[in-house]
Amino acid sequence: MKIKYLINIAALLILVLWSCQKDPEFPDPGFELEDQEVEVRRDTADVYSVQMQMEVPNGVENIEILNATNYELIETIEAYDGKKNFVFNYDIDLTPFETDTVLYYIFKVNDKDNRTTNRGFTLSVKQFSFPEIRLVGGTSLNVVVPIYQLKGLVSTGLNELESVQVLFKGDEVFYYAPDASSAEYEYILSKTIGFGTLVEGEEYNLDIIIKDRKGQSSTITVTVRKSDVLKLPATINVYNSYRNTTDVITISYDDNKRIHQMEHYFGYSGLIQEYFLVYNDMGMVDTITRKARYDSDYYQEYGYDYYNQIFKYKEGTTQLDQILRYNYFVSDDGSVEITKDNEIESQDFQYDENGVLVSYYGKSATYQANYVDPFETGEKIFAEYWEYDYYKVVEKNREYRTTFEPVYMPSYIEGLPPYTSVTSVREVFCDLFLTKYVVTSTEATSDEYDGTYLEEPSYTYETDADGNVTTITRNFLYNGWDTRYFVYTFNY
Repeated sequence: MKIKYLINIAALLILVLWSCQKDPEFPDPGFELEDQEVEVRRDTADVYSVQMQMEVPNGVENIEILNATNYELIETIEAYDGKKNFVFNYDIDLTPFETDTVLYYIFKVNDKDNRTTNRGFTLSVKQFSFPEIRLVGGTSLNVVVPIYQLKGLVSTGLNELESVQVLFKGDEVFYYAPDASSAEYEYILSKTIGFGTLVEGEEYNLDIIIKDRKGQSSTITVTVRKSDVLKLPATINVYNSYRNTTDVITISYDDNKRIHQMEHYFGYSGLIQEYFLVYNDMGMVDTITRKARYDSDYYQEYGYDYYNQIFKYKEGTTQLDQILRYNYFVSDDGSVEITKDNEIESQDFQYDENGVLVSYYGKSATYQANYVDPFETGEKIFAEYWEYDYYKVVEKNREYRTTFEPVYMPSYIEGLPPYTSVTSVREVFCDLFLTKYVVTSTEATSDEYDGTYLEEPSYTYETDADGNVTTITRNFLYNGWDTRYFVYTFNY
């Protein structure tokens, strides 16, 4: 009994002694790399030195330098064998690099207990300072419109900019030089270039000559060709980010390549709105008829709702006099119910001597319709933007298009007065069919508006090699806070 008691005490003592011992420590090596992304220009150095403070409690076995793009071993460094607290230096030779180059490294520390730590490092090596430009749109240009919006960022590195000159067919069309007492190293080039008459099949040079104050000069040549390839879209897909659905607009043309019929299929509801356009002898739209139905037998049995918009012109002109509305409903048995009989929607359209609209009267009087000359060629472009039905918009709630690109909108209906309420999707109709050129921005017309409901959309676009639009993205704030966008995709 006494022996068993002594054994229990011994076991207890062993347990107490065991619990008093510290847990074993296996510290990882570590180091700090303050700048993991660095840019260095070749003007300043032939070597870039990477420095970092290392803490390796168990002592260094070796340090490996890896290529971060493929994890291949570049070099194994053993000069720090056994060291625990030290500054690590690694020199990167920059002399092989004469063009912009990005290098990606992994620094990996191995200690005596086979424990490791690594860090990534990116070094952007910029070439020797030299005049250059980053062009928007590349150096090969096919133009449908004989106008080009030349855009690009001019830079001279560490040297001061002397001048920027643009020549078209050898003639100077633009020149910029900073003040002699100022030092500039970058310049945003944005210039509308009018090409005049271009002959199809011939190539023209647009030369951009950049000089710095070190006497260096570079010439970038944009090849310009005339393109008569203006494609007509067969369908336009309309992606709505808010609903995450896609509508499809199908388009038909008459013998004069004018839009005379459209079908808008709404992907989220199955609603189909058909539009029928009739033109007068002067090529202006005389009537738009909308027929609304659902892609469902259940809805079709009730009949179709027709909405007509009739445009009346001043005799012998393309200038509006009145816009009338005529609505009727055709039931499944063929009976017709008229709901609006040539009701006046807008009237008193007044124009100045240049054919620019001065005012009209809808629900209220509207004055000074916005027109712009976007490319400074004397061509006035109607710039009003209809977020709401045009005839309801009060002065302070108006918006207008402020900037355009010299790119034709392929769905533009030239003979359609830009006053239409026949569609239930006003913003889409306004974006696609009421503007001659691609729009990039809009803004409120009046400084008096203090609400949050004007969308003031902005746009980006893409074209194919012939200058035809392939996609347009419309970005806007809904109710002043909800970011949304539409993507229009043109299928030819």
